[in-house]
Amino acid sequence: MKKLILAATLLAFGSNAFAQENEGEKNGVNLDGQWMIMGQAGYTSTNEGDTQTYTALPSIGKFITSDIAVGAAFGYTGSRNEIN
Repeated sequence: MKKLILAATLLAFGSNAFAQENEGEKNGVNLDGQWMIMGQAGYTSTNEGDTQTYTALPSIGKFITSDIAVGAAFGYTGSRNEIN
């Protein structure tokens, strides 16, 4: 199990290191002034303890240069726990 976690971690960091070489103006892409919209959503449910959790996180931002963006994110997390 430890080897699997180590391999996944190394793969994630190695992928991010190579991804930085192909972004921005190096490829002729200029993101200056462009808008970005992202979001995250999640739902968890457990039957025995009757637990439900849900999350929503929308975010919006604008690139001030090709490498730097500023923005805001608003999140909502809800939980319900019913034990009989």
